[in-house]
Amino acid sequence: MSLRPSIMALCLLAMSFPASANDQPLTREEMQSTLFVETVAIPSPGEFFLALDKECQPNWTQFDSPPAASTADREFIAIQLGILMTDGYIAVQARDAQDLRNIGIDILVLAKKLNASQNLLTRSQSIGDFAEKGDWKTLREELDASQNDVRLALIEQMDYNLVTLAATSAWVRQMGIAAKVLVENYKPAPSALLVQPALAGHFLARLRSLPERNRNSPIVQQFITGIESALSEMELASASFMAKPSVEKIAITMSGLTTLAFAPPAKP
Repeated sequence: MSLRPSIMALCLLAMSFPASANDQPLTREEMQSTLFVETVAIPSPGEFFLALDKECQPNWTQFDSPPAASTADREFIAIQLGILMTDGYIAVQARDAQDLRNIGIDILVLAKKLNASQNLLTRSQSIGDFAEKGDWKTLREELDASQNDVRLALIEQMDYNLVTLAATSAWVRQMGIAAKVLVENYKPAPSALLVQPALAGHFLARLRSLPERNRNSPIVQQFITGIESALSEMELASASFMAKPSVEKIAITMSGLTTLAFAPPAKP
């Protein structure tokens, strides 16, 4: 049940801490060659869902993406973007070409708001073509590349805090979906997929290291509290399984964070 680390995810998350004022921005080549700075293995959502599918054979069509919520708040936009990126992999698991197209449109809209859509239009056209052909394996690779394109664009414009928020929300969505699947059909062995204390601690450290203005935002504080709660349940689990009550708590917590992310507060 082990999952192969995503090297690019390791690279990008490692660089989500802000650079000092005197640092020069990294070139694209430098970004792509910076490997294994972190010791935390981060599986891609595609790999994670394939492992979950092998163990549980869930009905992937039951998971709908949250309705798009209009907001100008860049923190909310980054969080929503991470969640929708994960939802793209769910659509691939469901083999739902139309849902994948719809998610792709929403991702493009959000990425444009963050000035991070430079390479996505061509990529979205390719995704549509592969979806029409039913080439689901290549689609997972295209989704990986789309995530990397967005993250590299954000890093190039030094929006490191947004990289952290998008990466964290993608993981939260991934965990929430897995926990819901396991609640519906609990089995001890696959519940081990949720035992990720090192990764939960990694994301908490990232959120706590954000600039004060970002860190004190209500949505970020809610994510910190939610991941702290999930981490407590992970620490109660053994390495080989998580008890059903803990799975249920994680499902509620992570699903609640997704709901909050798509209900940004009204402007005063």
